[in-house]
Amino acid sequence: MEPTNERLVKVRTYVLPNELYFRFHTENDNLYAKYGEILLGIDIYIVPFRSRLADLDTALERIRKSPETKRIAEADRDFDTSFSGLAEYTRSCLHHFDPAVRRAAENLDVVFDHYGNIGGSLPPGTGLVL
Repeated sequence: MEPTNERLVKVRTYVLPNELYFRFHTENDNLYAKYGEILLGIDIYIVPFRSRLADLDTALERIRKSPETKRIAEADRDFDTSFSGLAEYTRSCLHHFDPAVRRAAENLDVVFDHYGNIGGSLPPGTGLVL
């Protein structure tokens, strides 16, 4: 292998959606093949890894074809929208004229800051981060 400016980064794959999780591992498998499993020191792990990757592909294919997939996606979208609306409403309540409303919004804001963007897609400027 020739030296490069690339560096290793830690990726929390358990937080990735199914398709992205699969693509991440497939792209890594391509890199393993490109640079050589023996040279990388992973030759004893590559056969079980590729077997699990094939199993994952089969499982994802079944999920894609499931009649529940569309309903789950719709429910997920509804949740994201509801959460986003709550976050926006809370943000606006931080500027409310009533001190009790502001305090309530500040209490919610603390929870949002702690747990982050559980809805997945909030507008910029909400102060919520993953």
